[in-house]
Amino acid sequence: MIPINKGIYLYEFQKINIPLPTHSFLISENEKGYCNVCGKYCEKDETVLCQKCGIIVHYNCSEHAYSYCLTKLSYLNGYTLSLEEYLAASYTSHQPHLVIESTTHPFICQSCNSEIKGKCYRCLCCASVFHIDCKPLRDCKLCRTSDPLQHHMLHGADKFCFVCREPIERKAGFHCCWCSVNVHAKCLSLLPSHCSYGKFASVLTKPHIESNLLVVDCVNKSNEFYWSLLHLNPRQLVYSIKDYKSQIIVYCQNLQNFNSKLSLFTNENKIIVTNGDLAQTFGWNIPFKDVIQNITHSVEINCDIWNISHLNKEFCCYCGIGIDAYQLRTKENELINIMLEKHVHVFLGDKQLNLKGLCGIIFMNIPFYQSTKFIDQLDATPNDRLIEIIGFTSANHFAVCKSGCLMPKHIGTSRIIKVVVFEEIDFEVDGCLLKLSRGVYVIQSFRQLTFLAYKKR
Repeated sequence: MIPINKGIYLYEFQKINIPLPTHSFLISENEKGYCNVCGKYCEKDETVLCQKCGIIVHYNCSEHAYSYCLTKLSYLNGYTLSLEEYLAASYTSHQPHLVIESTTHPFICQSCNSEIKGKCYRCLCCASVFHIDCKPLRDCKLCRTSDPLQHHMLHGADKFCFVCREPIERKAGFHCCWCSVNVHAKCLSLLPSHCSYGKFASVLTKPHIESNLLVVDCVNKSNEFYWSLLHLNPRQLVYSIKDYKSQIIVYCQNLQNFNSKLSLFTNENKIIVTNGDLAQTFGWNIPFKDVIQNITHSVEINCDIWNISHLNKEFCCYCGIGIDAYQLRTKENELINIMLEKHVHVFLGDKQLNLKGLCGIIFMNIPFYQSTKFIDQLDATPNDRLIEIIGFTSANHFAVCKSGCLMPKHIGTSRIIKVVVFEEIDFEVDGCLLKLSRGVYVIQSFRQLTFLAYKKR
């Protein structure tokens, strides 16, 4: 049985939480029975009924109803509304769709073949769309099978036909959601039934394979990255639509010359980061559609993880005191003069750092700060157990350095940094804004994580 924890579905990792549906209560005058929360009898004038799972509770108890709603299995209708239902149904002979309510551009309903405008159901696994009032005519693409894989054709194709090589007009063709082949309706019978899995066959998990786990972490600025991965096995692809920083979870095994286990930053495995300063450091600042194709050309690189005592914080990019943290906190354009020497003392090992004239310092484990190269790539290798310290003399100096027109002042390098704070000051850790109160803080590296770096051919 699938583990459930108070309305959150924990999918293999404890750090990847997928919300399950909650109750949807309506006042019911005709329902009687015992309250699902307090166990006492419900009179008809004080009863509310969940229209999803059918439980009844007192109106006053509805706030305390268990957050996870045991939604009645809807896969008999051809689709499911929750991940828990979807996974449970994947063990049956029919594979339902995992749908969300969506608003899509004009598209063709997979059931009635008419155009969709406005709200509809969209499957997160095979990308099929259909009217909310329509039932899908066929199952979602298979999660499990021991037979040779057949094409799973869906309406909608606007490229060249694989069979006749002629263009497909007005999306009036079909495409396979496994191998992405496009074909005219009239040419469909001429297409070989066996699916080749397409150009991503080496990184795609076949429905009969039990395999390792690949996690690609990326920021959801568009749907580009999601649609790029629709060819992957839906049983191993989950997309969180509510989180702007979403995780795409993919089981993966045969990566040609690379066979490893990748995971999120919070786990002790291999990591790919496709956005921000780490992406630039490790070469993944490329279009997301190219990321999957180039995983097989990656190399493993260890990265130091730095701990800040008394804060229970770790970072692998940078942390800063003073002006950079202030800039994160405010949007004011006034010139700020933060004299660090009035707030903190900084020691590199046993040697005290001269902070006179500085309004901010940044401790950098990688060369890039908010997409700007602050130090030479060779001076900031992320796995040498050393951290680079750079400084800024004013807010103007910081702004000019961020624009890339000037390099910051390089102050030194150290394995251990001690920060003595005697007056509260702004502090940031990998973009997270904090306050350093009075006390002594030690920054040093105790462990490493393994990242994948893109090795350009």
